[in-house]
Amino acid sequence: MEQSTTYKPNLGRFSRVTFWDTDIANIDWNRHADFVIERVFGYGTADEQDYLLSLYGPKRIRRFAESFHPSPYNRNTLSNLRKKLGYAAL
Repeated sequence: MEQSTTYKPNLGRFSRVTFWDTDIANIDWNRHADFVIERVFGYGTADEQDYLLSLYGPKRIRRFAESFHPSPYNRNTLSNLRKKLGYAAL
């Protein structure tokens, strides 16, 4: 079983635009990691993506990327994940 990790981000590192429809202060960064990863890699800046990669780590981000199914509404997410993770085999 994977050890539980508590993610405690600096909320000032994320723009309101990235989380336009969500109260960022109420996000459970552990339970809602997939939502956060999809949102930041779909709409966030390169700095936000880098920060999230340092927060969750490449292993967690890769696990999300490998199970991610893009739709017409979030196709930028997969492209950004590929760029940031450095491989096209997603």
